Amino acid sequence: MSSEINARYLQPTTNIYNLQGPLVQVQDKEYWQIDKVTGGTAQIALNWDNSKVAFPATLVSDIRVANYTSSLWVNAGGTASGNYLTTGSITSNAVSTFGPFTFGFVSVPLPLSFTSFTAARKTNYTRLNWTTAHEQNTDHFTIERSNDAVRFYDIAQVTARNSGSDESYSVNDYEPINNIAYYRLRSVDTDGKEKLSAIIPVRATKTDYLVLVANPVHDKLVLSASSELNGKFNYSIHSIHGQLIQEGKLIIQNGGQYSISLKGIKETGTYTLEVSNGLQSFRYKVLIQ
Repeated sequence: MSSEINARYLQPTTNIYNLQGPLVQVQDKEYWQIDKVTGGTAQIALNWDNSKVAFPATLVSDIRVANYTSSLWVNAGGTASGNYLTTGSITSNAVSTFGPFTFGFVSVPLPLSFTSFTAARKTNYTRLNWTTAHEQNTDHFTIERSNDAVRFYDIAQVTARNSGSDESYSVNDYEPINNIAYYRLRSVDTDGKEKLSAIIPVRATKTDYLVLVANPVHDKLVLSASSELNGKFNYSIHSIHGQLIQEGKLIIQNGGQYSISLKGIKETGTYTLEVSNGLQSFRYKVLIQ
């Protein structure tokens, strides 16, 4: 006998983790309270629209109707059709127990995964490439760099495509590397959740280096530049607390060695030297004795 039913849309306040049978997960965004008014059994038809409410990345064949009864989510069956990235629908088997209904899954929805992340130093830039699988509701990727593998800063941001297929991305970092740099990739979902890749080290090539020759130092700093490094640079020396101690200009022509006399630095300790021309930047920790 068919049933007359009432349905109400609700936010998920029931325990979405109490599962029974083959279900391994249920939709945690929404559910519908369906109450029987008259009759016996009925089939429950549900549909999704990923543009309105985010739907988990999953195989359509693994979607089921889930019914919450006796403090458990149970499998109410059904065969889904459509695409999890866009729209789809499913109709349950005949049910006689009513209450909350939502989408259930017999496999764990697939999370975004970085299938590769590489970084390679070219003549005057670092090329970063990465590929992803199962992109869905990913807002963007942020490429981060560090000179000590501890303190990272953003160097680029790329919008995610969310095509449902494997995707490839690339970014160039034109900032010079002083000996070694570290890169990592951060993905940010539309709901703010984040995921980090592994950290990749990249060493400088011999074509763009500027090296602090001796450290610790006493009355002057000595820098050695590669023959390909040219231009007008500004330098600054800061205390460990960030106070500017000394600044000036440095003109580099076809490499060679350059010295900076230390003026007015009376206290021994650790200082920071930065040499930059706006496009290229070199940073060092200096121990002055």
